[in-house]
Amino acid sequence: MEHINIDVINELFNDRNKNISETTKNHWINCLGLIYKNNNQELSMLSICEKSIKNLKENYTLKLENIIKEDDKGVSDQVIVENAAICVNLCTLPRFYDYKSIEVLQVGEGADYICYNNPHNFIFESKGVNSKYNCPGRAKKGSDQINKAFNIYNSKNIHVGIVGLSCFYNNIHYLINIKK
Repeated sequence: MEHINIDVINELFNDRNKNISETTKNHWINCLGLIYKNNNQELSMLSICEKSIKNLKENYTLKLENIIKEDDKGVSDQVIVENAAICVNLCTLPRFYDYKSIEVLQVGEGADYICYNNPHNFIFESKGVNSKYNCPGRAKKGSDQINKAFNIYNSKNIHVGIVGLSCFYNNIHYLINIKK
């Protein structure tokens, strides 16, 4: 199993993510810090999948570095988990999928982001899970949102959808490919 170190701040604050506000990126890092406040900041496994979490391709051990840790300021557990998942996903994604920039999609319009690369663009949907029993359901919800986004953004030359599923309960992170 390959070991990968990820500098969270360097992965988020760059030209690739320039369309995301600094305030938003700082909030994501803080939410991730709230989850990893009392442990070693390691995701035990990252699984790269084709179409489902049952069809694994590769496994990696991830070490997350440079996480901002602030005190909880009244943010709900659900918001913390969802935003921490976005943070992990956008730090992890560039290691496996080359893209030049990101477009934030309107909330409620299918997937979360369109990632621009060559030769094809892809859609990305992020999910955070705080119970191992919810992983399959969240993966299905992410898949449904990807399929909806294919229809909405069919003029953007999109060929692949990806769901990033961070299961914080069992410390496992999935990147699931959904082919158009």
